[in-house]
Amino acid sequence: TVVSARHRRTGKTCAIKHIGGVFLAKDYAIKTLRELRFLRVFRHPNVVGLHDVLVPRNAQTFDDVFLVTELMETDLDMLIKSKTVLHDRHNRWIMYQLLRALAYVHGANVSHRDVKPANIVLDSQCNLKLCDFGLSRADFPRESETPIFWTDYVATRWYRAPELICSHYEQYTTQIDVWAAGCIMGELVKRRALFPGRNVYHQIDLITNFCGTPSQSTIDQMRNQKAREHLMRQVPPKPHEDSAAKFPSLGEEGLSMLHGLLSFDPRERSSAAAGCQHSFFKEIRQSIDESFIQPPPQ
Repeated sequence: TVVSARHRRTGKTCAIKHIGGVFLAKDYAIKTLRELRFLRVFRHPNVVGLHDVLVPRNAQTFDDVFLVTELMETDLDMLIKSKTVLHDRHNRWIMYQLLRALAYVHGANVSHRDVKPANIVLDSQCNLKLCDFGLSRADFPRESETPIFWTDYVATRWYRAPELICSHYEQYTTQIDVWAAGCIMGELVKRRALFPGRNVYHQIDLITNFCGTPSQSTIDQMRNQKAREHLMRQVPPKPHEDSAAKFPSLGEEGLSMLHGLLSFDPRERSSAAAGCQHSFFKEIRQSIDESFIQPPPQ
């Protein structure tokens, strides 16, 4: 639960995020701790800032955590569903800021793992901040080569990357966030979800309708046998969708940007940092301070 508040001493507005019942289950406590630890070290204009944490009255019996953060006016999910007119310049500015936020977070080897419109907040000038790091995870360097399996049940289904849908317990990369950013770019233009799958297999079908059936070498990388079989049943293989007809307002540069973010194979997908340098954002880079803030030490 998030409420707006006013700081009594400074008079400035802020947001207070109430996380209740943090010790009801181990997962709740882990998510709360991760969000707290990440927000304490992240300092970027496109990542929500943590001002304070309210200290519990009793350190032995508390069950609620209150995070005091920057206050923004709305989230992207509400904006997309509203009747507010979004022009091409708005969409470019929103996407550029989102990719800058991801480039910063990924620079610290952190995957957000739940990038979706509801976790992106904005003000009336379309200034954007990425928030809600409860599912985020850092990939720290390890001396041992023993694999650490990460759960693939992260991210809301409509924004879940193919490598999450088609693999079980595989250590994925920060590219899952880039895929979600591509889904959001398409949603900004169409004003509806790009891949609103009803279940896993419907989700795969919607993705391959857009991207085409992946190559056999890509399919062979998948650990999920049922997903592999489902894709191999797509005979003949689906061709790449005519995106120009589906997104006529994007133009050649916009379509290039979208396909770079929405490559089925994560090895061929653009990185967030490379996406920021795309010609689609050329005018934005010329009009603002393009310097990138260095991420915190890994």
